[in-house]
Amino acid sequence: EEASAITQDATPPPQVLDLQASSLQGELADGWVSQASGEFSDYWSASHVYDGDPNTGWSTPPRPEAQEEYITVQLSGQSLVDQITFYPTPAYPEFFPIDLDVEISVDGNQWQPVGGLREITTDIFTSHTIRFSPISATYIRTRVLTTYQHPSGNYYCGIGEIEIREVSESPTTIVLGFTAPGDDPGSGFSETYDLRYLTSPITEANF
Repeated sequence: EEASAITQDATPPPQVLDLQASSLQGELADGWVSQASGEFSDYWSASHVYDGDPNTGWSTPPRPEAQEEYITVQLSGQSLVDQITFYPTPAYPEFFPIDLDVEISVDGNQWQPVGGLREITTDIFTSHTIRFSPISATYIRTRVLTTYQHPSGNYYCGIGEIEIREVSESPTTIVLGFTAPGDDPGSGFSETYDLRYLTSPITEANF
């Protein structure tokens, strides 16, 4: 009589080291660019800032002197929003605004500041998100207070993409992300994970 057996992997995999938690984002608000302080060319049109394609972008024309620039997104309707994300242009990330403010309006006449960015001079290759308390908006205006000075002496402002998000329909939902480690390596992953949460710090005693 023959017998067969399957060897069970009794070696536990390493601990998870890169656990990340984030809230569930709201939907992107539908809209278009309604105004801008200028554009370098059709290729660098202001409309590219809100076209859903981070590979396109907006650039102002060269300015011999520093000046404030602006770009306004008009939403398709009044929406409750709570965050805006800015992406640099892939071709010229150094053109990303150094200082900017974001203002919200319902009618295009009365504006309310909701946040801003300051001294963005080194971390120019990544996106920057401004979060604020939920507010009704039809227009979102970005005022660029400080622009980049090119070695030629001219000043430029460039933004690859702007994302405006509506308030999440599931604000109490948390999204977890982590790398499932193996012990072999590359295999031997855990079949299940025990996830727990507390409103106070987790210790070995209360886990």
